[in-house]
Amino acid sequence: MKKLLSVMLILALLFSMAPVSMAQTAGDFSASYNGIDYNNGSSQDYYEGSDVYFKFETSNTTEYTMTTSSEILFKLPHEGGKGFADVDETSFSINGVDSDSGRYEIHTMTTGGFLEVKVWNFSSSAVSAINDVNTSSGRFELTCKAPLLETDATKKYKMNAEWTNPNKTLNLWIFPKEADVGNVYFEKCWMGNDAPQDSVEILWTEYESTNPGEIVTIEGSEWTIGPIPQMANDYTVAEQDVPSEWVTTYAFSTDGFSYSPVEDYVTVTKDGELYIKITNTYEEPPVTPGSVTVYKTFEGYTGTMPLEDLIFNIDFTLYDSDDAIVDVLYPIITGGAWNGTFEGVTPGAGYYVVEEPFAWEGDGTWTWMASPTSFDVAAGSDTRVDIVNTYNTCSVDIEKTVSPSSIVEGGGTVEYEIAFENTSVGQTFDYVRLEEGPEGWFTTGNVSNLKVDFIEDMTTTHALTYAWEDLFDDYLYFTTFGGFEPGDVMRISFDYDITGLEDGSYTNLVTGTAMKEPIVYSEARVPYPNGDCMMAYAVDSAELTIDPYNPPAETGDIIVHKDRVMPYVNGIDDDVASRDSVQTTIPMADVEFRLREGTSMGAVTATAMTNTSGEAIFGDIPYGTYWVEEVVPEGYITPFEGQQVDINSDYEEVTLDVENWFVNYEFTKEVDPTSTTSERPTYTLTLENTGDFTIWIPDDGVVDSLYGVINHLSTEVAVTVYLGPSSGTFPGDYTEITSTSGFEGYLNPGYRLMMVFDYPDAINRTSSTQSINNTATATAWFFGFDEIMLDPQTDSASFTIPGDNPPRDDDDPGVRIEKSVDVDEASVGDTVTYTIKVTNNGDVSLTDVMVVDGAIGVTWDIGGLGKDDSITEEFEYEIQECDFENGV
Repeated sequence: MKKLLSVMLILALLFSMAPVSMAQTAGDFSASYNGIDYNNGSSQDYYEGSDVYFKFETSNTTEYTMTTSSEILFKLPHEGGKGFADVDETSFSINGVDSDSGRYEIHTMTTGGFLEVKVWNFSSSAVSAINDVNTSSGRFELTCKAPLLETDATKKYKMNAEWTNPNKTLNLWIFPKEADVGNVYFEKCWMGNDAPQDSVEILWTEYESTNPGEIVTIEGSEWTIGPIPQMANDYTVAEQDVPSEWVTTYAFSTDGFSYSPVEDYVTVTKDGELYIKITNTYEEPPVTPGSVTVYKTFEGYTGTMPLEDLIFNIDFTLYDSDDAIVDVLYPIITGGAWNGTFEGVTPGAGYYVVEEPFAWEGDGTWTWMASPTSFDVAAGSDTRVDIVNTYNTCSVDIEKTVSPSSIVEGGGTVEYEIAFENTSVGQTFDYVRLEEGPEGWFTTGNVSNLKVDFIEDMTTTHALTYAWEDLFDDYLYFTTFGGFEPGDVMRISFDYDITGLEDGSYTNLVTGTAMKEPIVYSEARVPYPNGDCMMAYAVDSAELTIDPYNPPAETGDIIVHKDRVMPYVNGIDDDVASRDSVQTTIPMADVEFRLREGTSMGAVTATAMTNTSGEAIFGDIPYGTYWVEEVVPEGYITPFEGQQVDINSDYEEVTLDVENWFVNYEFTKEVDPTSTTSERPTYTLTLENTGDFTIWIPDDGVVDSLYGVINHLSTEVAVTVYLGPSSGTFPGDYTEITSTSGFEGYLNPGYRLMMVFDYPDAINRTSSTQSINNTATATAWFFGFDEIMLDPQTDSASFTIPGDNPPRDDDDPGVRIEKSVDVDEASVGDTVTYTIKVTNNGDVSLTDVMVVDGAIGVTWDIGGLGKDDSITEEFEYEIQECDFENGV
């Protein structure tokens, strides 16, 4: 049975040939036979059934102080009828206290190949007596005897004792005299690094045996043990619980000098010496690598091609803290995201990932940012690194304009404006250079009022607070001014005096250059390693036309004054003369006039709109004869029918005064109700003055297509006529006009004339629906600058009389059945095919539909049939003689 032994007891008891006094254990375990003492490992003659006396004696009484809870357990070999018999209880004594005194108990039992003897249940008197001897004599002695049964010459016998207080284990080996025994020595050696200072356990086992073997313990302070007597045999040796970073090798020697590697086993010979050397060599523990995963995303892309359709060739390089390349990934990335992993990375600190310049299919550049910028890699774990690419377009735009773009030679000033914008995405520049050419007009004497403004994000304008570095012959050069960021606009303006320039076309170029560094000349955009661009430029031009001077042509002007005539402020006056004499006018804007050549039939050569002052000007027109006409706005009337005008040296400016009157009305006809079966509907006709002036309604001013003149004097139908304000409530605010009311037909602005009459005929229903429709026409006159009949207005109203055979309601069921045959003639015995079609032509779904045809003996159970659904079936039938009689 495998037991862990205290090394001090092993050194003192198990591996020495004579008693040894040790400070910690301070005890010796021995046995005697027939009055002859023999120590651990000695051979004696003994016979079956003889008594073997065992004795443990120590002067270290402190460690063996007894208590009432102390227990002593002996284990004696006993298996297969061989080994030791029961311990003789009468011979058991502890410091002279016998077991038969009843002051402690002895219990024996056989288990697991051993005879276990348990000494326990110590009384207080026994404890006192045992400990008194410890105190008085300074010794602790335990003795007993056990008869030896049949022995096996090939076995050694071990007696084992265990104390629970203190926790001690003692062993004694007894070899039969006829056994072959040799001595074994063990040596432990550590190679490399610091040797562990712990105990080492060695398992010593008979080769190819099922016995559990023995444990030999070597303390860290000793490293050498022996001799250990062992029966002659083959043995395996194995160190237990070796630390993972140490590798164990075994060697043996029979003389202690020449060693050979241990293979499967070692051999102990009779009376021989065997030296076992156990060497532990330190090896660096295997390092579990980590990994680094790069997660790649793209932001801010504004290119024309979809991002998911683009292909990127990018290199990702992993560096260590010494800036040495660890690994490189070479992915081909499609779409807007990607991730890849550096595998097998040695744990450590200070790693970082760099994205190398990459190729792609689109325009613009990309900047990148890694997070974290530096990181540690732990054993067996993955470190995440996010790399975000931000889209940059390296572009600028410039626009140059001149105002006016055309000027007559001889002198004058034009203004040039230059707008230079950073149209990049994500790209900031630090320097700006504006170059005028091919003529360097910046520095000529004709330039004045040079101004520079800087606009941030197209919203905030402020004066440029920086100065240009130098004023060259043909360009302005600006130093750093806080960053020319995306969306920023720089505006340059200056005045230019054309004095001295001949007539012709002058194209003036400007080149705007935005730079990361103060570069003066460059023909291309040069990308920085991180995706920035070195510079970007744009070119634009403005064309100035200088026209030759010509003497003034013979021209003149036609000026039209357009007014709107406003009505008399106190309302209507029946005296027409008084009404027309009190009027005011206001200018009318946005009225179109046309200028024709010669007469009213001539071609239109110009148009002009009146301004807020009511003026339309045809300026600088050559001498000649013209026709001026107005496009009269809707709702207005005018006495101006057009006028012929001559422009010559006597009349270089002609003024025309044109007035408009807003004279308008609205006419409507309504009927209520619009559908009736008995009630006679009522017609309501409304004539409203929506203009500025009084209009006149003659007695026959409203005529119905069915009932003739509609007014208070109507003889065709009974009409009730009302007069009242448009803003009033009908009929409460209206006055009825009768035949004696003296109404002369004048309708003031903002007033209505309402005519109401009932349908004069009885409502007679027929089988079908009738529609009654009639139209009324209204006419009105204006008495102002002339007697003018306004355009007639018509309106219609209709109602229906439903028929007295109304359609069935939505819940009305219906079914239609159709039957046909495939031949026109047949004889007795012929087989014909009848086709029957059933259609649901009602408004609801049908259930339990069944067709019964007694003539041909058919019963067809259809079941359900939905609204508007149909079903068709064919049936074969053989013609019978009786069918002719029945008329099938």
